Amino acid sequence: VHGDHKLIGKQWSVMRYSVIVLIFFISVSLQHINVEETHPEYSKLEATPQYGYNAVKIEKDSWPIKISCQFTGSAKFYKKNTSPIAQNLEVLIFNISDSELRIKFNNVDTPRWEIPDQFPFPTEATAPTGQNPLYNVTIFQKPFSVKVTRIATNEVIFDTSGTDLIFSYYYLQVQTALTTNDIFGLGERSYSFNLRYGNYTIFNADHPVNMEDGNVGHNLYGTHPMYLRREASGNFHIVFLKSSSGMDIQIGERFIQYRLVSGLLDFRIVLGDKYPENVITKYHDYLGGWNQQSLWAFGYHQCRWGYRNLSDMMTVVGNFALNKIPIDVIWNDIDYMINYTDFTVDTKRYPLAEFTSFLNTSRLHYVPILDAGLYIGDNDPYHQGIARNVFIISNKTGNPLIGRVWPGPVHYVDWSHPNSSDYWGDMLDSLYQQIQFSGLWIDMNEASNQCNGECIDPPSEIKRMSETEIRDWRTRRVQPAEKESRLDDVLSNDFPFIPGGLKNMEEYTISLNATHYSGARELEYHSLYGTLMSTATYGYLRNRLNQPFPFIISRSQIFGHNRVASHWTGDNYSSFKWLLASISHIMTYNLFGVPFVGSDICGFEGNTTQELCARWYQLGSFYPFSRNHNIQDGHSQEPYALGPKVLSAARQSLSLKYSILKYYYSIFLRKRGRGTIFRPVFFEYPKDQQVYHPEILNRQFLVGEALMVAPAVTPKVISVKAYLPSDRWYDFHTGETVHYHNVHEGIFYDSPAPIDGMAPVFLRGGSIVPIQNTTNVFRSADLPTSYRLVVGLKPFDEQKLKAQGFVAAIAKFSDDFYVQDRCVQGNCIALISAIYDHGDIQINFTKENDATVLDPVFVDSVDLLGLDCIHSQVGEVSVSNAYILNDGLSQVANAKVETVDHRIRVHFEQALEAREGGSIAFKVSVDCERRSFLSKE
Repeated sequence: VHGDHKLIGKQWSVMRYSVIVLIFFISVSLQHINVEETHPEYSKLEATPQYGYNAVKIEKDSWPIKISCQFTGSAKFYKKNTSPIAQNLEVLIFNISDSELRIKFNNVDTPRWEIPDQFPFPTEATAPTGQNPLYNVTIFQKPFSVKVTRIATNEVIFDTSGTDLIFSYYYLQVQTALTTNDIFGLGERSYSFNLRYGNYTIFNADHPVNMEDGNVGHNLYGTHPMYLRREASGNFHIVFLKSSSGMDIQIGERFIQYRLVSGLLDFRIVLGDKYPENVITKYHDYLGGWNQQSLWAFGYHQCRWGYRNLSDMMTVVGNFALNKIPIDVIWNDIDYMINYTDFTVDTKRYPLAEFTSFLNTSRLHYVPILDAGLYIGDNDPYHQGIARNVFIISNKTGNPLIGRVWPGPVHYVDWSHPNSSDYWGDMLDSLYQQIQFSGLWIDMNEASNQCNGECIDPPSEIKRMSETEIRDWRTRRVQPAEKESRLDDVLSNDFPFIPGGLKNMEEYTISLNATHYSGARELEYHSLYGTLMSTATYGYLRNRLNQPFPFIISRSQIFGHNRVASHWTGDNYSSFKWLLASISHIMTYNLFGVPFVGSDICGFEGNTTQELCARWYQLGSFYPFSRNHNIQDGHSQEPYALGPKVLSAARQSLSLKYSILKYYYSIFLRKRGRGTIFRPVFFEYPKDQQVYHPEILNRQFLVGEALMVAPAVTPKVISVKAYLPSDRWYDFHTGETVHYHNVHEGIFYDSPAPIDGMAPVFLRGGSIVPIQNTTNVFRSADLPTSYRLVVGLKPFDEQKLKAQGFVAAIAKFSDDFYVQDRCVQGNCIALISAIYDHGDIQINFTKENDATVLDPVFVDSVDLLGLDCIHSQVGEVSVSNAYILNDGLSQVANAKVETVDHRIRVHFEQALEAREGGSIAFKVSVDCERRSFLSKE
């Protein structure tokens, strides 16, 4: 007992100490909260007597700060009496960490919709963790506004004082200051990477081939109301609005204004430093990180709307083999179904036994499409859905809402219903028992509807769409069926403001007044639909099929989607404009935390050309998700279908893709679900003003940190003027040194860009990229176990050079369970470093951290870049003293050397097995004169 008393006393002392420390840190962090009566520039602000709030009570003794606000304006409602003004607001300010805070505006009197606190959506921490915040918060009382500044520079990060705060039932407005115009994000849209002054709509919509122009109404399939901004000091920060509401966001010279129709205002502000990757990593951590994919998913995918039968697909795959083009995945659009009905396979055109045999013998993965609308008729998905009560209910009839898509009349799953996941899993099981797919493509899940809102005709009078109607609908050559819609009785009529400049927010989608099991309306759930559908699909693949890395490509999505699925950029057009826009589109999704993204290679709608398709293969081979897909009545655009130049460009570009496939995969594994992969150049060179210029920002990109790609994205060119930031750069194809890092400015470099070759690619000096031989590689599983190390040496004094890189050191790349165990739950990254010192080369292999477990890395050759002669061609080269050292034991390695273009290539007679802590060493003699490694001079 005496001992217990001692223990209790000790525990109490520790607890008391912890409480004292916590109180101290809270009190320190609260010192960064300031209260002032009136904003110093209030007289200059665009406020009106109709609107506005005063802060009548501020509780700032503990986190969260609580501010009670009362409405002081004269207006009773905003424009329409259906949208009364909230009389009392509560504003909460949360200290998340030293670099993160949350500001939440809510209506005290009327509960407002909030994003469900459930997987996969980001959840909020409420306990303060910041001890020494990087920010100050100032609260102005009359009228109420809140300002956040960065302490180190006094720059404004967030300031709502610019105009009236309006919080009504169907209209919310808030504005924040904008002190610089380097701003990126706010999607989904196809546009330049940097957002210019203009009006931008966010609301998930079936808007194919819709290019942004800075005017409202060019919103696409996703909701990601976050932006990254570069401050005048060069620091970066993120502002994220956690909302599923339809909204318009206006960017002006000095402000950003948000206008919403539902929900509340819940902002998260994340401060970073001068390297944007750091703040993006924090944001992705908040989102929960992105999910990993299988190696095969990084290979090449072939699809088309128009593979009418199994024979068509077999012919396509046969032509890939005949033309020696690698491919990992074959897809089906709606052609495989019976009358476009989900979970069916037309066995007359796709006989199941033959289909299964074809997939097995061809060693291909298979991905079919599924749409959101479920056919109303004599089929099991319909009967089961009715029996389980899982369909969205019409608020007009009290019965399941009726829409129209390809099969005719359809219902839509209510993903808030507790039976929905089991129902969806059972239906997927019924499809899997017919044909064993590797992943799923889910489409039309905004949700798309040919009736505006809901169809008023009975199902028996709503006909299946013909192929011509489907084509016209997909390309918007036809408008929604007006006679089948409730245009005079829609929720939008109650709105004083409609995002996107629409007359009706229910165009091309289901009624926003439809009822969900949770009690919420479709108005609130609309933009969640695609991600909730993806979540149910993820649950099936992960739990029932036991897939470690479920492969799901979804069109519609919202923040949180990163945890369950990926995305493609939707229906694009065969034009150079869309080719160019794909770069920015994919880079933006890397900001959003969904890096495994791609655009339809050669374009979906319209007819591609030889030149365009060749250029698209050159660029598309670097997409994380590389798929060719096109419309039914378009010209065939498989890589062999458009003549020898396209075939040559595709074959070389895809060979390059597969040669770096395991390296690309290693980048994803090393990022561990946080950070960017396909990224803008300024992420590595944030101080270089040139890289923010649209001509560079939108046309060049990095893959990881080591490779920069400058594809040809305009017609009728034979070269590309690539911008090379101040650093050492090598032509990745030839090994030639094209920029010397002691030149303290970037340069423009004319790089050849043959139409029948590959895109210009540059290796950053100081980098090592492991590549593989792709001879006789037709699937990712065919890739060899050994690597050639491409070593881009970078000088650090007159005679010494170095480089570093990494690779996933695993023996079984194509075994998802092995990858999950060794690389996702564990760590499998081998760090590679190389040093050149007076002719001696040493390459070391070490583990990334103490938790890393490495399989051996096999090296068959080494390419040395940076040893090419300055004043003459390389003469004789020789290699000697080659050996490998593992576990303290040295083994002689037989080696030979040759020059290939500007590279010195050392071959090993037998691939060397480098283990953890191992080293490869050899001496290279180069017969040429040089003054210095540091420059051409």
